Amino acid sequence: IYLIFGWLIRSRLNLEKIYEEKWEKIKEIRTFKMGDGVLLQSIGKWFHTDLYSKQQIQALVVANVIGLYKTSAWKTLDNTYVQLTPPLLLQVFGAMLENEARLFEIGKLHYDMLHTSQDPANYDPTSQWPTTFSDL
Repeated sequence: IYLIFGWLIRSRLNLEKIYEEKWEKIKEIRTFKMGDGVLLQSIGKWFHTDLYSKQQIQALVVANVIGLYKTSAWKTLDNTYVQLTPPLLLQVFGAMLENEARLFEIGKLHYDMLHTSQDPANYDPTSQWPTTFSDL
């Protein structure tokens, strides 16, 4: 009975380690995708979504809200510039928010699918993520 009990404990610890490693991979993919650009469909341009770029966009949104922002040239991921008007700025900000929400939903979906998988050791967390700039 001790051998069976020991085997069950080792199996459970091994399963927890698998879950932890796969969950870290899911979070790694999600974090990468969060910083790998967002496509603004209305103009067909990809915008930077690294932390610094997101902070700049957020600051411009605040400036826009208080009436200090007009329009600026903004570099996109294809190294071209667009005139970032106040309405376009808000579209970019909205796209960033939607993208992050979607990425967290997909991460949660992967977490749930991992924990219900018949074979967690071979669970592949790389599917179902949206296309980002590096995928092109």
